[in-house]
Amino acid sequence: MHDPDLREYEALLAARYVLGVATVVEVAQVHARMESSADFVERVAGFCELFSDVELSGETLAPPPGLWSRIEAAVNDLDRLPAPRTAPLPTGHWEPFVPGIERRHLQAQESPGGQRILYRVSPGALFPERDYIAARECLLLDGELEVGGVIMRTGDRAERTTLQRPGEIVSRTGALLYVCVDPLHG
Repeated sequence: MHDPDLREYEALLAARYVLGVATVVEVAQVHARMESSADFVERVAGFCELFSDVELSGETLAPPPGLWSRIEAAVNDLDRLPAPRTAPLPTGHWEPFVPGIERRHLQAQESPGGQRILYRVSPGALFPERDYIAARECLLLDGELEVGGVIMRTGDRAERTTLQRPGEIVSRTGALLYVCVDPLHG
């Protein structure tokens, strides 16, 4: 990342953190950067000051007449919905990934849309140190994972927002993790 790109990313990261819309991974990145960079701490403090006068609750506005009835009609019109698209799991098995972690590919590894992988994580297992640039999206289906000091619980979702590893990834309880991987980085 070039310096202007890094500065822009850090500004975005700090703003998202202060506004309370940062992802689990971004929160972990903010905490790590704040421990190692006085400049980043100042950047976060600047956004805290900038946003301190912003009233996020705002005045409640009434919806335009008929809006709710149009929404209900659209939601209740099941005939317009496409049929659900389902696909059985490919035949295969869980394969060892690293000690304590198994994985199962949910589609052919050569798929042009990238890979979809389930990871079954045993209690105490630690993901290996490596660059996680390829993971585009993760959804924790069951259990808990600690990602760079931030706890992810069942149903939590993380998206890739940086080229850096989010920190140590470990499960104390065991977990089932769905990961979507970019096509060029399997």
